[in-house]
Amino acid sequence: MRKAMCFWGILVWALIGCGPQTIFVRPGLDTPAQHVSNGYLLLEQEKWEDACREFERAKDLDPSYTEAFVGLALAVGSKGDIEDGYKLLDHARRVAASPEEQLRIQNAYERLHRMGGDSLNRHLESPLVLRREEALPSGSKPLES
Repeated sequence: MRKAMCFWGILVWALIGCGPQTIFVRPGLDTPAQHVSNGYLLLEQEKWEDACREFERAKDLDPSYTEAFVGLALAVGSKGDIEDGYKLLDHARRVAASPEEQLRIQNAYERLHRMGGDSLNRHLESPLVLRREEALPSGSKPLES
């Protein structure tokens, strides 16, 4: 009888221990900003697919978060698909709300161009892209490097 109870106790313990683990999502980690931050870290490590996944998640959480599109464009461009990168930046430019966002988008266009894109001029001719001076708050001057 004692052996039977030990057997059943061990069996129940083993079944409970081998069950699926509960994954607790921390709300602060599932934000567009956190996923974009993770994506840029992965870009630095040249983990293009993982970076794309992070930027896609940020985009899913907030479809108007321009940084997600900028990061995704750079990740896609790093994988060799410069034209799709430009298309993502075109979308980001349409939803960008501030001059600072526009400036980050323009910088991303230039980075894609350095990656090997030959169609940068068609994007930079658009009136939506600002010069660095236009993105600064009124009355301030750009820093000299």
